[in-house]
Amino acid sequence: MVAPHRGVMATNLSLLIAPLGGTLLGASLTFVTAMTGRGAGISGMAGALLSGDRADRAFAAAFLTGMIITGGVLAAVVPGVAVDVSGRPSIAFLLGAVLVGWGARRANGCTSGHGILGVSRTSARSFVAIALFALAASIVVAIWPAGGAS
Repeated sequence: MVAPHRGVMATNLSLLIAPLGGTLLGASLTFVTAMTGRGAGISGMAGALLSGDRADRAFAAAFLTGMIITGGVLAAVVPGVAVDVSGRPSIAFLLGAVLVGWGARRANGCTSGHGILGVSRTSARSFVAIALFALAASIVVAIWPAGGAS
């Protein structure tokens, strides 16, 4: 076991799953980019659902559906890997989704797009975006009460 931080206990399993997940994510995005010639950032895929042509919408729908199914399978196969959010108010998730979506559009991409695709392409805009994402996350962690709002 690893020492807890703010009430969160990291396990040996979680320390193995994180790098494995990152490696799989990087490999899948590299594969999609190599096969299609386009990036596979999540906000870009979500945007394609709303504004792309028919082929873009179909590809984006399949990509996002695959992500959701994979997450569900992982949650079913690895007990405790999913975060229990049952005690949180639904409005908090709705507000969070709207704010994240708005921020991703303003930043011309989300953390996956900038952090994996943009940084690997040495995009200056992506380096700035990732620094700002990390700064904002650090501020939230510093001021948000341990365990979240109740």
